[in-house]
Amino acid sequence: MQMNLFRWVSRVTRVIAMLAISGCVIPGAGVHDDSLGYNGSFEIQRAGLPVNWSSSRYPIRNGDAEFTIDTADAVSGEQSLKIVVRRFSDSSRWKPFLFQVREAEQGKTYAVKFWLKCQGCRVLLEIGNEGKYYLFGGQPEAEKQDYAAHPRIRKLLDEEEIGNNEWRQFQYHYTVPETDGSIRFELKLMRTGTLWIDDVRIQRVEEGG
Repeated sequence: MQMNLFRWVSRVTRVIAMLAISGCVIPGAGVHDDSLGYNGSFEIQRAGLPVNWSSSRYPIRNGDAEFTIDTADAVSGEQSLKIVVRRFSDSSRWKPFLFQVREAEQGKTYAVKFWLKCQGCRVLLEIGNEGKYYLFGGQPEAEKQDYAAHPRIRKLLDEEEIGNNEWRQFQYHYTVPETDGSIRFELKLMRTGTLWIDDVRIQRVEEGG
């Protein structure tokens, strides 16, 4: 009994250590306060970062990317988020990113709308469910099938789609899996350049609407 307990504790410790080494325990920088809402227009900021958004801690720390609040250029409200990528690495750890996870009704369809402005950048957009993590055992087969039936939206947005130095609005529809209750909105910057983002709205599509 004691040996089994020891093995269980050792396994948990190894998993936590691996996550810490890979940077997955704290995936990004940013202040989170549930009482302030989703902050889709980036009007609320602390220490120069938008509240309730996660951004890439390692590129910021290394000086490869800079996330700032732009009070001179916005679509909604008085400010937007500006991301400047000075150096780019193909490593997933060092790739600049911005994401947020929102609660959503299981099995319901949501409209995801947002505005982007670009100067020389390339952006990988991902919209999907957050997913669940299992330390022990595998994912239930029914959940696997449900997730497979609701694949993530993945779009590579280049200058042809985003334009050059002009605001453009994007809209996508995503249906949440029956076994999940979340939507993850994420942008990964895939080369050097400057990107602005503003007015991110994720709203349920009413049936028949």
